[in-house]
Amino acid sequence: VNVTMSLTPFYLIHVLGFEQDPDEPAPPQIATVPLVSYTCSMIFSLMFYNKLVAAFGNRLHPLMVGTFLVVGSSVPFFFMQPSFSWLIYVTVAFQGVGLAIMLNIATSLISDVIGNDDQSSAFVYGTYSLCDKFVNGFLLVAIGNTVIEDGAWLRWLAAGLPLISAILTYLFAVIGQIYYADKMRKVSVKNRK
Repeated sequence: VNVTMSLTPFYLIHVLGFEQDPDEPAPPQIATVPLVSYTCSMIFSLMFYNKLVAAFGNRLHPLMVGTFLVVGSSVPFFFMQPSFSWLIYVTVAFQGVGLAIMLNIATSLISDVIGNDDQSSAFVYGTYSLCDKFVNGFLLVAIGNTVIEDGAWLRWLAAGLPLISAILTYLFAVIGQIYYADKMRKVSVKNRK
């Protein structure tokens, strides 16, 4: 989410040709793209996420839905041209929903692994957050110092990073289910109360 949203304005400027006004820090046409993504993800999280998880009765299937949404909405970033740049609003809306599903489920899976172990929960969440910040920071520094204005690279990064991350997230969740099913029973078994 962090890397994707950080790259999006550069993608809009250097790939889709959105105009950047030096007198305005964030032109409305550039600011509305992340706004659409965040708004759609927030609305989905508040109104539909619990219904999605309840409908499937587990977290692995909604994670697959999120993966399909992220992958399906990332592929158009490879092919978008300035002549149909309006498509960016549709793709980031779906991408935002997919990223929200994946982020919510990832946080829930961490809670499942911790379980009732209140001794190590802060350490696990802190380690997860620290690793997340380091990876995101490293990627943004590397991208910012090398290819941030190269349209061809931005096209590949804006499409490829979310796509690869979504697929790897799903694969790691499946591997976790296989090897740690006892800790992650909510992933594979309906939670009936």
